Amino acid sequence: LDRSPPPDLKETFAVGPDNPLSGMPPRKFPEEPPIFREALTLYYREMEQLANTLLRIFAVALGLPERWFEDKMDHHMSAL
Repeated sequence: LDRSPPPDLKETFAVGPDNPLSGMPPRKFPEEPPIFREALTLYYREMEQLANTLLRIFAVALGLPERWFEDKMDHHMSAL
């Protein structure tokens, strides 16, 4: 009887920042569906803006200048 665990059958796709200074590899997208690259790029930008807005809120809540985190996040490695 084979008691080895079953293989991992999940599939994933990850995308990081479109910034060579981040240290992340260049983005690669599948060719199909054609809208995938555009949709995911737009979504990534929106999430990046949301993160920056939250960081400004955190800074103010901590009594720091509103843009205190800005120069610490210009080379982030966030991935979706």
